[in-house]
Amino acid sequence: MDFKTKVTSITLLSLFLTACNVEEAGNSSVAGSCPSQNSPYGEATPPPSAVPSFTTGDLVNSEAAELLTGDRSRPVKYEPDDDKTLVFIGQDNRGVFDYLAAGMAKPAGYSHYIAFDRPGEDGERQIPGLWEETASDWGAGPVCLECAILYDQNIDWSDSVVHLSIWFAQSNLAQLFGSGGGDALIRELAEFMNQYDHIPFFLRPGYEFDFQYMGNGITAEQYRAAYRRIIDVLRDNQVDNFTSVFSAAVIDGVGGNTARYEDWVAYYPGNDYVDWIGYSLFSNSNISDTSAGVRFAEDVNKPLFLSEATPRGFQITEDNHETVWNNYLANMFSHTEDNDLAEQVKALAYINTSWDCQREWAGDGWGDTRIENSDSLAAIWNAKLGVDSVPYIMENDNVYSEINFTPAQ
Repeated sequence: MDFKTKVTSITLLSLFLTACNVEEAGNSSVAGSCPSQNSPYGEATPPPSAVPSFTTGDLVNSEAAELLTGDRSRPVKYEPDDDKTLVFIGQDNRGVFDYLAAGMAKPAGYSHYIAFDRPGEDGERQIPGLWEETASDWGAGPVCLECAILYDQNIDWSDSVVHLSIWFAQSNLAQLFGSGGGDALIRELAEFMNQYDHIPFFLRPGYEFDFQYMGNGITAEQYRAAYRRIIDVLRDNQVDNFTSVFSAAVIDGVGGNTARYEDWVAYYPGNDYVDWIGYSLFSNSNISDTSAGVRFAEDVNKPLFLSEATPRGFQITEDNHETVWNNYLANMFSHTEDNDLAEQVKALAYINTSWDCQREWAGDGWGDTRIENSDSLAAIWNAKLGVDSVPYIMENDNVYSEINFTPAQ
């Protein structure tokens, strides 16, 4: 079977699932149970790719760029109109597969994660989370972007977007990539993105700069250099199907390792390297125009991306669906609908997963945030995000037209 061909026949899909020993739709989304942490695509793995050929020309000297220089008035790539918000679902293959198999509203795009955790060698496939699944290594659910592109028949990849986050949150890694020592891995990512140049990417290098990077002692200079190097090498390899996100874990700049306004300025890679400002929302807190990250986004004239949203601490079931809605989801949607920032928040990425069933998160109080665990909550969700949803851009809304993306032929 050619897995690159979108198959809509239920009979063929059932045969595929049976042959690969994959759970049927909905079996793993019963409230209180843990879904399989194995691949939702069975034993299928992407076919070997040809040995990539890379451009190795001179890189732009990004160190000469001043932090806040650059054209602040230029249009932001893939930014929808002021009254529209892109919706993404993630963050692992199993969570996405089960969400779609349960008949939930299909989003505009899907969130995935990769790690820049080694120098790399040209001509090799080495990036965790890109080509092969990481469930056994990370313990955080199966993650494999190419597997989703090739095998998830519930996704229309002719009109869907990828939100791809890149981890390098160790001081030695930040220094390695900032100095050019990790260019082979960046070139590998460039080859992947050029191979799938018919798909637009929201790239989030060094996500949660306040918590994972400041908190791990990575300096602003190290962070900026690594972020810029990633963008420079992608550009040098003619990758054009991406927009870039600079994000923090917490946007209000209050307490702990959260970013104050001066931290946003210090770690900012520069207007010539950043298109969007991102933040996460794991509680019922709200943001306002006085929040540090919001003020910074306004000052650099960038739209906001609620790049990780999930009701931490909730075990979603039918019995507590009103509590989940009233104490988290209603507030989450207010960020894009009816607060003072609705025109600034242009993208929203919800994490739909069984956190407590995954080794990496078990015992940390994340809960189970799968919307499909509750029929009542799923009905509310689908009504809000379904056909003709406003202001949300979903799969059936001509996504590429909404973000002015023309797929490569």
